[in-house]
Amino acid sequence: MDLAAIPAALCEELRTIDNVRVYDGYQDAVFTGTGIAVVVRPGDPWVDYLGAMSGGQSTLRYVIEIAVQRANLRSAQTRLAELVSAGIGNTRSIYDAVKPDDLPQTLGGLVSDLVLRQASGMTDKQYGTFEYLGVDIDVEMQATRLHA
Repeated sequence: MDLAAIPAALCEELRTIDNVRVYDGYQDAVFTGTGIAVVVRPGDPWVDYLGAMSGGQSTLRYVIEIAVQRANLRSAQTRLAELVSAGIGNTRSIYDAVKPDDLPQTLGGLVSDLVLRQASGMTDKQYGTFEYLGVDIDVEMQATRLHA
């Protein structure tokens, strides 16, 4: 499993959503402009090696962290709801961008499949000196250990 390539591939899937700036890994600051920042970062726990130790697969966890400017709180909530919506043909849905159908999402063969487990409630977030309203989406995936 390539722990650098996997979040990069997940970021590429998220870049298909209009007006979203995608960041790979923790950031000191994000820029949303008039859009939305999405940060893909390791979850907690990040890697569970147990399955791989017996010849199976490791479980990996990542977080898709969404941050929307909160200048207008009602508008920020509406934008977050659009991004967290799923399966309704919404072109702004993170779920549908990452998992567009019921087939396994392998991120180009890097993982066996992935599942978007849950979205947190809306919370205040801060990057640098700016405040945002945000949601965290937990992503779980299975990956096989690479052999040299």
